[in-house]
Amino acid sequence: MLRGRSQVVAKYYQGQLDHGKTFLNELVTLRRANDEAGVGHDGIDTDLLEKAFDRPPNKLSVRALEWFILEKCMRQGLGRSTAVGIQSAFTQYWSAMDGDLYAGQYEYDEETDTVTGCPARSPSIRSLIKTIFELDERDRAAQRLVARSKYFMLYFMSKLREFEEAAEASRGTDESLEDDAGIA
Repeated sequence: MLRGRSQVVAKYYQGQLDHGKTFLNELVTLRRANDEAGVGHDGIDTDLLEKAFDRPPNKLSVRALEWFILEKCMRQGLGRSTAVGIQSAFTQYWSAMDGDLYAGQYEYDEETDTVTGCPARSPSIRSLIKTIFELDERDRAAQRLVARSKYFMLYFMSKLREFEEAAEASRGTDESLEDDAGIA
């Protein structure tokens, strides 16, 4: 159980971690099935990617987390609350690992091939979350626009129907006047 959280939140976070690890395992299996064991054609070391969510985080931890968030939020359409939940779960996970070593701002040192700070707090993850929020807000605005458009369409159609009924009634009155005038 993750420390310092309610049981409900801890269970949710653990679920996100489990889903992330399952996603990563499936991705690694797929890469290996496509002859990308070791370093693949994209320059990503599949063996290192496999350990991205393990202790300690590695240089591919951020990328793996990005892919997991993209899978859940963009491909599966789960939106911004899922993105924040995933980021929060992995922030808690890495921040609680090895004292404060992975609790601060994320940095990767290429020279020493070491990660310090929390991969879930990396600029690219924060940027991804912001983008998901912006896209989600655009979707919500579009949904509001569609809802308003439907309302106005129904309103104008009802007004058109009233106008047509009034015009029909008017035509009926004109015809009856002609009949009453003795035109036949």
